Amino acid sequence: MSMNLAQWVLCQRIQGTNIERQHRRHQAHLMSRPSHLRLLAPGRIGGLALRNRIVMAAMGTNFAAADGHCTERLIAYYEARARGGAGLLVLETSAALWPNGASMPNTLGFSDDRFIPGLSELTRRVHRHGARIVAQLNHSGKMSQEDTAAGRPIPVPSAVRPIRSEMVKVLTPGEIGSFIKAAGPDGAGPHYYEMTTRQIADTVQGFASAANRAQRAGFDGIELHAGHGYLLANFLSPYTNRRTDEYGGSSENRARFLLETITAVRAATSDNFPILVRLDAHEYRIEGGIRLADCVATSRLCERAGADAIDVSAYGNVAHAIAFTEAPLVHEPGGFIPFATAVKQAVAIPVVAVGRIEPDIGERHIAAGHFDFLGLGRKLLADPELPNKLAAGQQKAIAPCIYCYICVKPDFHQQTYLLRRQSRHGARIPGRYHRPQQPAWTHAGGRGARGVWRQPACWPPRATGSPCGKKTGTSGVQHG
Repeated sequence: MSMNLAQWVLCQRIQGTNIERQHRRHQAHLMSRPSHLRLLAPGRIGGLALRNRIVMAAMGTNFAAADGHCTERLIAYYEARARGGAGLLVLETSAALWPNGASMPNTLGFSDDRFIPGLSELTRRVHRHGARIVAQLNHSGKMSQEDTAAGRPIPVPSAVRPIRSEMVKVLTPGEIGSFIKAAGPDGAGPHYYEMTTRQIADTVQGFASAANRAQRAGFDGIELHAGHGYLLANFLSPYTNRRTDEYGGSSENRARFLLETITAVRAATSDNFPILVRLDAHEYRIEGGIRLADCVATSRLCERAGADAIDVSAYGNVAHAIAFTEAPLVHEPGGFIPFATAVKQAVAIPVVAVGRIEPDIGERHIAAGHFDFLGLGRKLLADPELPNKLAAGQQKAIAPCIYCYICVKPDFHQQTYLLRRQSRHGARIPGRYHRPQQPAWTHAGGRGARGVWRQPACWPPRATGSPCGKKTGTSGVQHG
């Protein structure tokens, strides 16, 4: 049947419309496919299988009870991140020998079986969403502010060198007042003692017992925190460890405490129970402190001792205000990637990279073999659903972290800051919340405090995850 010219033109237009419609559907399908194939691929740490390569980095919340037990608020906080799709959650820094070695007023305890029921409920709630969780075990050493407040002596490898802090110059009188308990009950400040070999052995056993409780509570592994100025890190650092016995001097001797702890944890748990180790790759503004070569050497020793993964971080001298945004809460995007890459070249076990790494950047470096897992902290505070949104191809729907540092501010003067959508941090808790005053300045770039400071263009805060709600109280969020 023949067509006239008008019919032919109409037919061509219909065919063209159908082709365009099919093209748009194809484009929409491509856009909905996840583009982070390596990041979202299954991974493994020791005998532990993980659904993807996204790790929630440890961040202290102060959501635990004052007696070291889990609370519903804390459990809900971790359950939200498990539901959001992260493959592995690293529990906030917890006191292996609680109450000794606690760095926050509300620190989780692992020193007694009475903590196991609450910890078991935490792991059960995380597991039901397909995520895995490891307990970060720690003794905060000279950073143990709760030991100072209670007047308990604090263990160190060597006599603590006095330092002059610049922090007083940048704090308000009200903020300085919140540090009053740093003087201790007698007003004389912390009391340190140099550990004997017997005391080191007792502490090693304390870590091992804590790891055993973690396993019995259903944790999928543990992470030993050997960074950020805490006790194990103090032994690793040439600056703080000036011992002349078998625990000081060479890198092998300075790592002996840590290595003995790894061995004891393995003996107290099982062969397939993963042991991660968090290490500093650099101590900023600490002359004679840890450097990358030290970290690489320690990583090799940890692997030889039986560690299953290395979590690469860094630390800065807290006497300098600028140092905190150099490490551990690095402001420079991807600032620790070269550290993780160097460690990955030295060991065969998986390496976790942290430090303001965007998912796109993490994908590229995982594909290149520079590290194996991407640790996200602040981004999962801003949007717990980030992993699920990446998997659904909805990257533009992710609520971004704007790096305003409101989340870490309470670490310095004991307040709790929450996001406007309070359920992002945990369960909705009854209480009066009020909107904070507009901040005068926010950091816009550069390493540490260097760079441009300006008023935030995103104020007032959005409902997409920017911090804009504060609950009065005595707890905070600590990034460790």
